[in-house]
Amino acid sequence: MGKRIILKTEAEIRILREANQIVAATLAMLREKVAPGVTTWQLDSWAEDFCVKRGSTP
Repeated sequence: MGKRIILKTEAEIRILREANQIVAATLAMLREKVAPGVTTWQLDSWAEDFCVKRGSTP
């Protein structure tokens, strides 16, 4: 038998949407900061701060 499909509840879908919005906003913010000389460590630090300020756990 194949794998069973597990359906998400409305609450789970809402949480996933909120998380995806934070990820999209984080990537948009980072896109503006990427430049020669900017390290991946700096980008990671900015992303973490951005996520935490929005109530998420990076």
